[in-house]
Amino acid sequence: MKEENEKCHLRKYDERWLWHRRLGHLNFDHLIKLRNNGAVKYFPKISKPYDVVCKPSQMGKLTRTQFKSKIFPSSDKPLQLVHMDLCGPSRKEGTGKENYFMLVIDDYSRLTWVAFLKEKSEAFEKFKVFKALTENQTGRRL
Repeated sequence: MKEENEKCHLRKYDERWLWHRRLGHLNFDHLIKLRNNGAVKYFPKISKPYDVVCKPSQMGKLTRTQFKSKIFPSSDKPLQLVHMDLCGPSRKEGTGKENYFMLVIDDYSRLTWVAFLKEKSEAFEKFKVFKALTENQTGRRL
């Protein structure tokens, strides 16, 4: 049940608020641009209201709350759990003509590695190099 103050000013006959609601709570600056550009037929000349805020518009601007933090860790030693992501192709090439990158994050230490790739097919070879390097440096198995 909505409170009395959570209205979108629909009871008032005001074309500004009517068009604001009709166009999905569009910002008044954009409504004025629509009018000036002639983008909508028979669009009335409206002005920006300065006295009132539309509650549904404000609610639409809210962002999602954060996820709750974990109570216990997913891993209790380095390299026990590793997260990997292969990203690309990117809009701009890297300095060595790379279009992709592989991101590896150790869940325990949050240590991060990045490998740049020219082709997606290079990912497995880069993973084998990463695996050998980290196991050699840490003395732990991945």
